[in-house]
Amino acid sequence: MLKKLEAWLKNYTLTQEQELYAQMARMAARELDANFMTATLSEYRRTVSILAGMLNAEPAEYDPLSDLLKR
Repeated sequence: MLKKLEAWLKNYTLTQEQELYAQMARMAARELDANFMTATLSEYRRTVSILAGMLNAEPAEYDPLSDLLKR
């Protein structure tokens, strides 16, 4: 998940607040890649959703669930 998140974020110049949310999403993505846990997934989806809203990104631009459905 971390690689796809990084690929999505590389298209943006982040503010300090956005970078904070990006770091939180990276931490959750690393945890999900290492040990899948539904609580982590929930936090990851919420953080990515907030970050997407801050970036005015289209919802379909990055969907964390699509990664899970391919696992």
